[in-house]
Amino acid sequence: MRKLFYFIILLSRLGLAQTGFIEIEVKDSIHLKPIQFEYQVKINYDSFADYSESSTGITESKKKEIRSKLEELESFLKSKNYDFRPLNEEKYQINGYSGIWNLGFSISLLKSSEIDNLTADLKKFDFITGNVGQITFNENDSWEERLFEKLVKKAKLKAKKFSELTGQKLGRIIELKEGKFNEDFGLNIKDIYLVAAMGADWTMEKDKIFGNRWKTVSFKFETR
Repeated sequence: MRKLFYFIILLSRLGLAQTGFIEIEVKDSIHLKPIQFEYQVKINYDSFADYSESSTGITESKKKEIRSKLEELESFLKSKNYDFRPLNEEKYQINGYSGIWNLGFSISLLKSSEIDNLTADLKKFDFITGNVGQITFNENDSWEERLFEKLVKKAKLKAKKFSELTGQKLGRIIELKEGKFNEDFGLNIKDIYLVAAMGADWTMEKDKIFGNRWKTVSFKFETR
């Protein structure tokens, strides 16, 4: 009877030892390779506005000048064999006038190095502004699996350190919970002269643009 009593106590202690846990939250990101870039070039309103002649800043003569400059820009892009499209579709315009800020072109590029060449070509036009627009990334390269591998490794390192500091032995992962989706908004200025500062889900390293995907995951580790 006494042996049975000690055996029950031993089992209860072992059970209590296995109920301990350490909870770790980690956050990390992974790069995505861009497969297409869009660079938007727009007519700069301030280059033409004259409020002394019109409350809107743009007179009929200024509109003609803007159209002439737009044609000049279009001819240049064609001469360089750029793949581009108008920022405005004619069918959505009202009274034949689309508004100054939307006059321009969207240029498609395949490499970040092509942005360098494009902005260098466009610097001679002092009546435009430009910025990186939509970027298409390769979403089919198992990025999520690679990111989870990074998160698990990072969580195990942190949990191991905590368990050593608290005199516990680290066990297996018994629970995990993914946090809310979190976009990275990096601020990068590709060209001070042309590119407007903007928040986007991309960053730049060694003059190359990468997409970022972030995840936050909480891990619960068994300890004893």
